[in-house]
Amino acid sequence: MQDLIISPPPLLPVEILEQILQPQWKRCEDSDTWKEMANIMLSCSLASRTLYAIARANLYNDIRLPYELKSLCLFLRTLRENFGGHCPAHALHFVQDLFWRRHEQAKEYTMLAEEIISCCTELRYLEFEGARHPLQFTSGRSLPEYPSLKKLKVSGLDLHFLAPLLPRLRNLESFEVLGCHSICNLVKEHLPPSFKLLTLSISRTRLSRDQCKWLFASSFQSIESLNVQELDAGLGSLADVMGGFVKKLHISRLRDRQTISGFVNLQSLRIGEFDLYTRTLLDGMQSSLKTFAFNWSRKAIQRDVPELIRCNWQPSLQSLDIYHCPIVSISNETRQQLIGIDNLIKPCAARGIQINWLP
Repeated sequence: MQDLIISPPPLLPVEILEQILQPQWKRCEDSDTWKEMANIMLSCSLASRTLYAIARANLYNDIRLPYELKSLCLFLRTLRENFGGHCPAHALHFVQDLFWRRHEQAKEYTMLAEEIISCCTELRYLEFEGARHPLQFTSGRSLPEYPSLKKLKVSGLDLHFLAPLLPRLRNLESFEVLGCHSICNLVKEHLPPSFKLLTLSISRTRLSRDQCKWLFASSFQSIESLNVQELDAGLGSLADVMGGFVKKLHISRLRDRQTISGFVNLQSLRIGEFDLYTRTLLDGMQSSLKTFAFNWSRKAIQRDVPELIRCNWQPSLQSLDIYHCPIVSISNETRQQLIGIDNLIKPCAARGIQINWLP
């Protein structure tokens, strides 16, 4: 028999230890929980070599870097000294919410950020958030390929400075663009990306028709889901580039029947604010919808949507998805507030259209 005092304790298989120590949090949503878990991982890393390897992998799996130059310098030094210049991170977030007053600071931040990104070749998710002074991939550094990077999110960034990175993201599937634009001629100055996106989300972004073609020329046949918010003026350009292939469209408002007519193969359409003229949908839709979704309002429930249904609009329609369910939101109020729902239920029942109330 083993001496229970002097014998080392039995060690669980690595696969079980990885499951036990696997973080069950989303770092960008709960910083306090992340700090607590990070302290636990640091303690585990001092217990044994096996736990050290597992804890280190978890600690460096999801990296969030603030705008301070000191933080970037320390992190880059860690990569050089402890990882040999290679970072195992799967997710990298740059959060820059400080306006740089000195050009020298902005330039130094840019160089550090670019070097960090070049070390993270195993990335699956990359985010630039609130960059008031944009990153500039213009130092001449040869950026590596990122074969595992599937999702990119950029906010407040000039796309001109991101352009040299985009061709290295050949397997990108999801691209979220918020508050971006480009003041240069992307078409003439940079090679176009070669990724094949599945999902594109774009909001408050100024893109010309040529810029849309440059960005999405390789993806126009692959994009299935398009989310457009506060971009009515640019929706026509997107429709020209990919309108024949998008299957799912989510827009904030619908004002132009010619724009919606460019999406000829839609199967699902969601309109955020139901501020539309039914004639726009009656005359402008060339595709055959299976699902129509909208945010609940009394006007939509009592008049607009029932009018569409009674006109036999979209004979292929199978379901209505109504967000912000009125039954839940007014469950303690009088029945009088539910007057008008029958106006929608009856014509939908007559056509066999299912109504889904969604939060």
